[in-house]
Amino acid sequence: MPGVWTASRSRFALWCILGYLVPHIGALNWSTDPEFKALLQKWVEEFTPSVLTPTQQLDELQWFHDTAQAFNLTGVSIRTCAEDLATHHYESDTVAPAFSQITGINVNHEIVDEGNLVPTLMEQVRTGKSYFDAFVNDADLIGTHMRTQRIHWIHKNGTMNPLLANVTNPQLDLADWMNPEMGTDIEGVTYQLLDQQFANLYWYRYDWFTDPAIKKAFKDLNGYALGVPKSFKSYEAIADFFTNNCRFPPNAGPESMPVCYDGTVVPKPADWNSRRQIYGHLDYGALNTLSTGAPSLSWRYTDAWFSMSGIDDQGLPNGGGFAVPYPQDGVDEWGIKVVNAHPVGASVARGGAIDSYAAVYGLNKSIDWLLKYSPRDSLYWDFVTSGPKTSRGDIAQQAFMYVTWLSDVRYKLTTSSFVVDNNGRPKWRVAPSPHGRYWDEGQKVGYQDPGSWTFPKTTNGKQLLAAWLWAQFAVSKTVELKKFTVGGTPVRKSTINAQFLTDRLEFYGGLVEFYRSAEEKKWTCTGTNVPHYSALAAVWAPNIAKAINSALNTNSSDVTTPAMAMQRIAQQMDELMSRMRFTKYSPQMATPQDESVVYAHASGCRSPYTNATLNVKYCSPKPLRGVDQDYDYTVELKASENYQNFMTRYSACAIDPSTGSMAASCAAS
Repeated sequence: MPGVWTASRSRFALWCILGYLVPHIGALNWSTDPEFKALLQKWVEEFTPSVLTPTQQLDELQWFHDTAQAFNLTGVSIRTCAEDLATHHYESDTVAPAFSQITGINVNHEIVDEGNLVPTLMEQVRTGKSYFDAFVNDADLIGTHMRTQRIHWIHKNGTMNPLLANVTNPQLDLADWMNPEMGTDIEGVTYQLLDQQFANLYWYRYDWFTDPAIKKAFKDLNGYALGVPKSFKSYEAIADFFTNNCRFPPNAGPESMPVCYDGTVVPKPADWNSRRQIYGHLDYGALNTLSTGAPSLSWRYTDAWFSMSGIDDQGLPNGGGFAVPYPQDGVDEWGIKVVNAHPVGASVARGGAIDSYAAVYGLNKSIDWLLKYSPRDSLYWDFVTSGPKTSRGDIAQQAFMYVTWLSDVRYKLTTSSFVVDNNGRPKWRVAPSPHGRYWDEGQKVGYQDPGSWTFPKTTNGKQLLAAWLWAQFAVSKTVELKKFTVGGTPVRKSTINAQFLTDRLEFYGGLVEFYRSAEEKKWTCTGTNVPHYSALAAVWAPNIAKAINSALNTNSSDVTTPAMAMQRIAQQMDELMSRMRFTKYSPQMATPQDESVVYAHASGCRSPYTNATLNVKYCSPKPLRGVDQDYDYTVELKASENYQNFMTRYSACAIDPSTGSMAASCAAS
């Protein structure tokens, strides 16, 4: 994530002044008090652009002031925390002081590394100790919260929690949220309100992919058009092409366009090996933490890599049919099977899929690509150190980019940037990620990280009212669009559809078009199948790190194959879940069966949770699939094409499985 920012001296001075002024704020009205209007006007100017008119913003800010006064919240101090993202730094540095000046409520919105935030939250709900009044943490924990019942619910099937209702903004407009299912349990109870979200998307060099000479070399070599890949097979072909058939010109680097050869019709020049390398892929291995595995190596895979390879059931948001409340049966992208909302196992033997053919295939692909096509140093990078590396200008594509990194200045500024042109327009684009041979139409594809307001039951009384008021301010229509321009993490439909963004699409590299497209719904957070996020995620990284290290050091006697790594993860997850007891929906582990029996049952089955709009053909775990089910599958780009039109073509582009050929919509003509 973008580097940690330090509070300035001016901000410290502001807080000192507020510490004196806040207790003395009285009831004021902008329409009759010039000084108060000037204060609000200052913040309206700061929170521009907005989807509201300036007068509507003034009225909404007035409501926050009046509500704090009416419930005697002036002078209350609250402590909240969020992870290290540009969005949350803006909240801490700018939005929180605005809220405090307007309402008289002191807010300390702390920025905490996610590796510390989640354990702190879990300790608070486990022990009853109060560290923070509210957390902005991932809605990935919804499966934990619905089972522990230690988080205040926000609304239930449209009805606000009575503890919050009296201080709920009439303009909150929950229908304006893009993904209301995130943070909502299987009974329609919302425990977490999204503050920001960012997807894992495919990132690529648009200028390279639309260059006629590069496109010709790729087609001459592969027999089909270079474009945005929809399959792992084509992603790998593109990675191999840029890594092994493209270089920068002699004595040149990322400031230049690559020169590519098909290697046969046009052979590589004699000075090939002396030219600067180009990489067809970016990933990280975190091998500097081999003994335990970096937490971010767990996220790298739990954040839906295996849904991309195809281990889960068909149906959105997490397998089992699209619905809010969530379906109560099915296998999710963690490979966990639930029956009547009770987890019954992650292993194939218990009906799960984390050690299935699809999972082993997915881990194999990620390790193979890391070793063959990613910079060698990336074996030791982690989430933070690898995050902005595509901005250095020598990487052609990345299958799996957390797009919050696009808020980094290196993707925006023209000065010293290899991926932005002289007019500030990105040379890159984002698009939906490719998927593997076990993926079937109707499954989720990728992951969205939904940082969400979460209120432990240790927070009560005025602390709860003040914290809820602050959370609403941070996601208000007054603030949200400006917050997007800083961090690129939208949660409201009104934000992503704002005319302000339509007028500036060329500066966002396809991000806005993705969120406006039908594809966006295929990117979801971790769902309710996962009963204890932090405990189960912890077993992934050490096992995966060993598999990466084993593939790197083939002469080592300590061998861990991808299959062995996934089997250990399955065994350890099953062991952990067998010991878990919760207030609701505790695991009820299935009796292990021979895997051949489980695969036979899954083959061609019709799911009992099919809904009217989804004809489910396959159940997880899916039987072995061969290379005959890998397809050349790209959506060709046309430089003159509106990118929203491209996204529409992307959705329509499909493979005819009887012929293996791509639909006409896949071509640019």
